[in-house]
Amino acid sequence: MHGKLAIGLALLAMSYLSVPAMADHPTLHTDVFTIGAPAHCGGVNWCTTVARGTMAQSGFMHDPRVAPFPQNVSLIAGGNDEAVVEVFCVPLSSTQVQVGVFAASNNRDRADFWRNTISQRMKGAGCL
Repeated sequence: MHGKLAIGLALLAMSYLSVPAMADHPTLHTDVFTIGAPAHCGGVNWCTTVARGTMAQSGFMHDPRVAPFPQNVSLIAGGNDEAVVEVFCVPLSSTQVQVGVFAASNNRDRADFWRNTISQRMKGAGCL
């Protein structure tokens, strides 16, 4: 249920964000994973905090937008001149979060690069 919610929200949100025109056809790359978020690491808020920090520290963008949804679901979104990246954080329990990283671009390689960069950094972030 939550996985379908995250994918549906991603597709909806992508329609509101624009990507600069380039020569290639638009492409969307995704990665969905589940990660522990124990209370001493910030609980379900861990995902939002780490997603924002990852976007800034990776050089993707310095001020990603956060949109809260009911039941602690959140969307962290941003864009630069290469791509649009969105991270969906969907709590599965008080200590576990499903994360969806979505990158869209008119350049397949840049979408893949930013999806992988954000996803790998979030997976490697560990406890706050």
